[in-house]
Amino acid sequence: MNLESKQSAMRRLLNSVAAALGLAAIVVAGMLITSSRGSAKNDNNTEQDEKLKIQIGFQVNPVTLNQAGKDHDLLGLGSYIVNVTGDCNGCHSAGPTTEYLGNPALFAPPSLTVHQTKKVNPDTFLGGGRDFGAFPAPNSPLHIFSRNLTPDSTGRPEGGHSYSDFVQIMRTGIDFDGIHPTCPAGTAQTASCVPYPFDGSLLQIMRWPSFQDMTDRELRAIYEYLSAIPCIDTVVKDQPQLRNTCPAK
Repeated sequence: MNLESKQSAMRRLLNSVAAALGLAAIVVAGMLITSSRGSAKNDNNTEQDEKLKIQIGFQVNPVTLNQAGKDHDLLGLGSYIVNVTGDCNGCHSAGPTTEYLGNPALFAPPSLTVHQTKKVNPDTFLGGGRDFGAFPAPNSPLHIFSRNLTPDSTGRPEGGHSYSDFVQIMRTGIDFDGIHPTCPAGTAQTASCVPYPFDGSLLQIMRWPSFQDMTDRELRAIYEYLSAIPCIDTVVKDQPQLRNTCPAK
């Protein structure tokens, strides 16, 4: 049997198998391409995966949420992204010493085998204030602190940023606060500017180059969740951008 005859026989065999399975199939260059029936199954799996993420999101949420007017599924999904896959509190808390009330990496005294039960500190949750040290060099006068992500009295997160602002931040890294502009050409770095080639109009520590590829739904879910967490007014000396005007209790 020549090569052409073998290819023809293979196409007939693949089509016969596809027909037996009840699938619409197209054979192109020896490859089986199935119809959207397989995609529908994948979509169902994706839907089930999201439902599980929503459930886990509510389980791991460490604070009381203001759910009034919020989308339940987006809140759960946002919590999953923020608390599980994104570990946002790892940077946007005041630092390791205050991040937990129960640190799972530490032993629970007096045991040398049993660890503390994980419990996130709600009083610093996403309130910012972590000092990432001198930037960009160990002897630089500038220190960059993580921002306060909690909502202010307007109910909007990050101190009042709109959803469109939030999307721009996550997609482009723009720093609407303009806290660390690029130092003027020919001048030495100060405690309030970043030296060239760093672009001071963009966030330098925040991992937006990775987060910018999130889906629109994921970004909406994060924003929904951040809008529902409690307001925290974080006080760090010489860092007024961390302050938040919280609603009267």
